[in-house]
Amino acid sequence: MPFLLTIRYASLPSGEAVAPYLYFWQTPAGGWEQIPAFHNAAKRTLTAVLDHLTEFGVMQEGTFRLYLPSVTDGQ
Repeated sequence: MPFLLTIRYASLPSGEAVAPYLYFWQTPAGGWEQIPAFHNAAKRTLTAVLDHLTEFGVMQEGTFRLYLPSVTDGQ
């Protein structure tokens, strides 16, 4: 069942001029894949419609550093 995920961030390493994007870890491909998300710069949030939980990251173009804690099911 689809649900909304909204992530709030405090600051961006590359500054506000470079928009952040939401990514998930694509296990078979072994890399980050961008998820379509709405960016609200005034509220500093990213919102996406998802259908499952996985490992997510908020990153800026060309700056692939994980800014959120990884959330896993403990396995």
